Amino acid sequence: MLVTLKKEQLKNNLQEIKSRNSNVVFLIKRQLLFDDLCETLKDEKVYSTGSDQYENIYDSEDCVVVDAFDNREGITLDEAKTYNKKKTAIVNFACCNGLLPTVQEVNEIYDKLKSYGWEKVSMGGSLMLWYENIKADEIRVGETFLTGYHTMYNEYYMNCKNPFEVLVDIHKENKNNWIINTGFQYFSGFTNCSPECVNTDFTVISKKHKIKVGNKLRLEPDYYTLMKLAFNGYIR
Repeated sequence: MLVTLKKEQLKNNLQEIKSRNSNVVFLIKRQLLFDDLCETLKDEKVYSTGSDQYENIYDSEDCVVVDAFDNREGITLDEAKTYNKKKTAIVNFACCNGLLPTVQEVNEIYDKLKSYGWEKVSMGGSLMLWYENIKADEIRVGETFLTGYHTMYNEYYMNCKNPFEVLVDIHKENKNNWIINTGFQYFSGFTNCSPECVNTDFTVISKKHKIKVGNKLRLEPDYYTLMKLAFNGYIR
């Protein structure tokens, strides 16, 4: 398995996102803080998780996760009202409950937090790029910058593309499918095809997808696959 990054495409994604959003910042998980990515984001505001390199949203005096929509690891809206250090409220959407908020819900959360005295309300993640007329001091982006794509919508954002490519050997094939002898330890989904099956040992992909290159398959990892590849040391 060979994982490659097209650095120019990563830069293009950055430019495409910023050209339409003046208040965009970035949230990059610690597993994905490799050199080429950090170089691309050298002039941008970046949050992270579990990293000393950037502001850690889970361990910062200035940031507090506020569970205004998802029930996750932060404080509630009621707690946000009486919280002492009201600098940056980190609000997450479409993570644990899988629900997509309406524009009205996003704006009501923003108005409440601002009325409670919060200096900055940071809305995330990348799905916010698809919204129009939302209120946000910041829109935090990670997935769409890294893959050009969002798995909630199953589509690319504007002219963004996936800068990552994975070449894998075909283990065997039948009339309808190719079979890769790599399972869910490394793979989840892809932005250029939908696997028929990802189990413990194999990934099965339909031959209807135009992804064969010689005796290999060219796969573009979605965000979940990217995280698994990073965790397993394929992205450094």
